[in-house]
Amino acid sequence: GSFLQEARASHYWRIGSVAQSGDVLDAACTVESPFRLPTPQQPLESASVVEGRYDTPAEPLMILGFRLAAEAPSPAVITVRAPLGYRFRDIACQGQVIVNPPALLAGYTALSDGQTIPLCVAGGAALGLPGPSFAPEAQQPAPLLEGTLSFYVPDGNALSTGVQYAFGVVFVAPQGIPWENTWYLDVAGHVATFQGLDLLRFADLRIGASFPGLSLLASPLPYNDPKVSLTLSATVFVEGAFLLLVVPEVFYFSGIQDVLCAPFSNFSAHPGGDACEISSDAALCPSGRCIRLSPAVVASGSGDFSSAVWLQSSMPYDFTLRVQNPQTCTACTPNWRLTLQAQGVQLSSEIQGFALVAGVAQLSVSPTHQ
Repeated sequence: GSFLQEARASHYWRIGSVAQSGDVLDAACTVESPFRLPTPQQPLESASVVEGRYDTPAEPLMILGFRLAAEAPSPAVITVRAPLGYRFRDIACQGQVIVNPPALLAGYTALSDGQTIPLCVAGGAALGLPGPSFAPEAQQPAPLLEGTLSFYVPDGNALSTGVQYAFGVVFVAPQGIPWENTWYLDVAGHVATFQGLDLLRFADLRIGASFPGLSLLASPLPYNDPKVSLTLSATVFVEGAFLLLVVPEVFYFSGIQDVLCAPFSNFSAHPGGDACEISSDAALCPSGRCIRLSPAVVASGSGDFSSAVWLQSSMPYDFTLRVQNPQTCTACTPNWRLTLQAQGVQLSSEIQGFALVAGVAQLSVSPTHQ
């Protein structure tokens, strides 16, 4: 306390320009308290991500849990600082802070029984200018940095020790997978850093041809068994997951007998394999050129398997399908598109296609010995 008072009393800065020789180039000025000094801090007993929910992959919900080492009296301010590249959508945190998350895991206590918070601001929000901080000791509000969010604990509640509190934060995920995922949490001067939620992305997505050649004859067209390989950047447990692959128009497939999925590794554990069919859903596939791959479902009571699947982070998922190559091709490296649909989540990405090659103009074989 005495150290902080002394620091505040001497919080004056002299600013001026000095040449390399040491000559003063202009008159120096004095600035008083150019930034707010932090309050004394002590560590949180624990802080971590409890759960991630990906209803909207671009703006996932991250449930944070923490435990205090000492009581935090009212009014308590909670500040969350995200890594570089993350931000919040709304300056007033509309829909960004969930103080009473639904279906909270056992052992955790919500910050409030209600759904509203008295005041919240987010810096660098997409729908507003940087908001001011409102910590009680701040004499002059200062702008919050991008990716920083602060709010008062609802109902004027004091936070006690020995309780596992939890609340949710909805953030705008950065493009791509960030190289840094360390978050910072401050609960009324009790602080901690923790690893954030893994973002749901296609970490790796590729397709390779078994036979990339164009047909030399109009009929029959050559078969090609492309292999699709993908990995995800997060682990999720979902109901009713399926993949939808859009086949470029240059390829042909005439019916279900030409659609193969062998093998579809790691997607489900059903011994009968996974369902693979041409999609007839015009809403999901307007082009009519989609192959739908989904876990085989066993009716309730007839077995242990269901449509619920774990999608594991960094687990390779592979499947093979059968198409026929064209005789001619004007765009000879057509891109494919893969969509993961799972429990309201829709994750879609283009796949860099493989090159289709034409036949050689002339081919001859000459023996080396007669």
